[in-house]
Amino acid sequence: LNDCDIAIVSLDKRITGMGVPSKTYYSLAAGKPLLVIADAKCETSRLVKKFNLGWVVSTGSSEDIAHLVDEICLNPSAIPSSQHIRKVFEEHFDRNVCTAQILSILLDEANK
Repeated sequence: LNDCDIAIVSLDKRITGMGVPSKTYYSLAAGKPLLVIADAKCETSRLVKKFNLGWVVSTGSSEDIAHLVDEICLNPSAIPSSQHIRKVFEEHFDRNVCTAQILSILLDEANK
């Protein structure tokens, strides 16, 4: 992960809504921007858009993917910083944060 500038996360559109590839979180923990090749409705695509973590391109169009790669290469100042990505990871996806959220949900349910 440390050798790449941008992490590529791809997801077959047939399994949209089934989960988030684990490489998404590993890449975010390493502070790497994401180039997501997946349906715009999948969770990974939504996270990238919501937190400005990189780019999303729909699956199935090699021309669109190539065009986006060209845009990224021609405009490196638009690449989200590693610090921004790492901060988003720590605030929203770190194990302690997620564990606390799950515990809160379980306690709320137990108290009903």
